[in-house]
Amino acid sequence: ERAKKAGKAAVKGEKKIEKGLKKKLSADEKRISALKGKMSKMKKGSAEHKAAIKKLKGLQSKVKKAKAAEAKAVAAEKKEEAEVAKDKKRMAELKAKMAKYKKGSKEHKAAEAEAKKIAAKMKARADKEAKEIEADEAKMAALKKKMAGMKKGSKAHMEAERKMEALAKMMKRRAERAKKAGKAAVKGEKKIE
Repeated sequence: ERAKKAGKAAVKGEKKIEKGLKKKLSADEKRISALKGKMSKMKKGSAEHKAAIKKLKGLQSKVKKAKAAEAKAVAAEKKEEAEVAKDKKRMAELKAKMAKYKKGSKEHKAAEAEAKKIAAKMKARADKEAKEIEADEAKMAALKKKMAGMKKGSKAHMEAERKMEALAKMMKRRAERAKKAGKAAVKGEKKIE
């Protein structure tokens, strides 16, 4: 009996993993799918079908714009990550350089000054990231509160839903970056919680 239960739990776990691996559809993509299902039952050329086509094109353009905006944001984040990696590499080079020179020498002082400059730049970047995470969480809370008073399915609700999805994706990427970096941004997240 225990083996049977364990087997069922393993199957449930596998199903959850498979479900997680599937692409998560946005609210608009779900609406598109539902609309296509309805359209298949409509008479082609009817006023209802033409209206549905118009609505479908509108939804598809919104999905396309959202994906383009997300791709642009991801590209900007990758550029930022490359700068961070470059700074880390330079910092390591400077530390190695400083180890070669006698403390107090002209070369050691120059390397130390540059290292301090880079460290300050990296700290400022991490602090900025922490503030952005806090601001995003405040935006998310405000959106949730605003949506609570809206009629589900209304234009305002759908627009707020789109904003919330985009914000959630950005927050997830930021949290992953902060976790990777293990800097002040993670400390800021812990303070918020």
